[in-house]
Amino acid sequence: MSRPRDCFTAAFFLLIIPCIVPAQETDNGSTRADPEVERKALDLLETIAERIPNLRAPGNRVQLACSVAELLWPRDEERAQTLFENVTRDMAALVAGVDFSDQDSHNGWIQQQRRQILERMAHHDPELALTFLRATRQPSPNSSPSGAPDNETNLEVLLAGRVAAKNPEMALSMARASLAQGVSHNLLGLLSQLQQKDPAAAQKFHREVVDRINDSDLVRNQQTASVAWSLLSSFQPPQADEQTYREFIENLIRRTLPITPGEPFNYQVAQNLYHQLRGAMPLVEKHAPTRAPALRQWFQNVERTFDPTQRMHNELNEIYQKTSAQEILGIASKYPAEMRPQIYQQAVWKVLNSGEPDLARQIANEFLSGHQQQQMLSQIENHMLWKAVNENKLAEARRLLNAVRVADRLQIVTQLAARLANNGDKEGALALLDEARGLLVSLPPGSRKLMAQLQLAHSYTAIDVDQSKTILQSVIAQVNELVAAASVLDGFENRYLRDGEWMAYGPNGLSNFVNNLDQNLGQLATRDLDSARMLSDQLERIEIRLKTQLAIVQAVLGAPSRSIPTLKGRRFVTN
Repeated sequence: MSRPRDCFTAAFFLLIIPCIVPAQETDNGSTRADPEVERKALDLLETIAERIPNLRAPGNRVQLACSVAELLWPRDEERAQTLFENVTRDMAALVAGVDFSDQDSHNGWIQQQRRQILERMAHHDPELALTFLRATRQPSPNSSPSGAPDNETNLEVLLAGRVAAKNPEMALSMARASLAQGVSHNLLGLLSQLQQKDPAAAQKFHREVVDRINDSDLVRNQQTASVAWSLLSSFQPPQADEQTYREFIENLIRRTLPITPGEPFNYQVAQNLYHQLRGAMPLVEKHAPTRAPALRQWFQNVERTFDPTQRMHNELNEIYQKTSAQEILGIASKYPAEMRPQIYQQAVWKVLNSGEPDLARQIANEFLSGHQQQQMLSQIENHMLWKAVNENKLAEARRLLNAVRVADRLQIVTQLAARLANNGDKEGALALLDEARGLLVSLPPGSRKLMAQLQLAHSYTAIDVDQSKTILQSVIAQVNELVAAASVLDGFENRYLRDGEWMAYGPNGLSNFVNNLDQNLGQLATRDLDSARMLSDQLERIEIRLKTQLAIVQAVLGAPSRSIPTLKGRRFVTN
């Protein structure tokens, strides 16, 4: 199959230089910021908390308050609880005010945010999380014909999984209430968590889930069918009772075999089950071997309904795992001419992944032509370049670099600089970053160039903080201009504002870019907190500024550890 080109923006934060954090080791092996830096971060956290109530948009208040509460919890649990209670009130008001018939409604963000808040609260106080979940319930849609649980039920199962470690009895009660509404994939994770805490309870609940599946119509209820086959692989003996497991697998096969793929309604159902069952075949052979021959015959019947393209892909997937590139090339003539390029590309990747780049190029040149040939050859060179980078063969990587387009070269140059920096060659790393900075000139103005500037600033931070600050200063000025322009255009094609404030969760590229700027300034703060805060103060909109400053605090304070100063005497405005 053809492989997509490496995406510049998608790999941005996967390729950053590891930052050098001014930290100290604690007794439990975690790191802490320098005490003076930590004091400044806590002061900034207090400033953020004081200003949250001044924001007009509940969504912005919710995001900030929840993050502040999480940072605050190990230092002042009472204040953190108060903030979480405010989050609950704000989110309940948001849910109550949503017009679910309005396509522009931010219902999708609310669902996502509720789940994230739920997980954060549950980590600290499961009962507080349950109160939040029930106070912010969304109207349930009409029952789905698939019989799948609604979103609220799935969230309760998710919470039950978090509760299981501390209170397995409460978790089991919540899980049974969910099971009464239907079977969901979240139940599988809950089973695993119950197994760690109370194996007997997990085994008993497994039996209840199996009984519920056995009572379901697997033809019309595709979600339950999918959960059923996933349950077979995720909860096996000895975790599951051997007899229950065997009866379960035999019952599933017995109910699958009568599904005749030739009948119009069953056509898609049979094909969906086919792909699930193929992966479960080793389990069938182990626990229900007498059923295996009939199931193989059923597979053959379903395969006859596949169109030529599906059949080719299924056959190639099996061949690709078991045979050589030459054998893959040998079967190409069996298929129509328009399908052969995909087969040749499979052969190229087969030999390339086996460490034979010359043979890969030979196959591409001999069997492919035009754009497909050029694309394949480019992918081979990119593969070899990244292989050299990942294996720390820096001289070879630099030799291969010239064949790569400028945008991708920027990405690779910064990665090479990271390798040199990690090897102690700061001078060589700086030279590469300076080279990358020169490449920026050739990029046209636009989002790609802005993202490249952020990537470069991120890379400079670990080596030359002054260079990073200079780039970020320019980026922030551009961000202010873009945000101001977008605010004027709000509602024309995209939505940028809600309740008069910038939506940090907005579904647009500019919001994503602003979020990436947060992470940049957070990394800078681990090297130079004062400069990071100074730069953040230049962001013109208060809601963007507070969110960025929160990212700075999070980067400096990091994950809570046992050795954490309390905040007695500090004042956090929470009403």
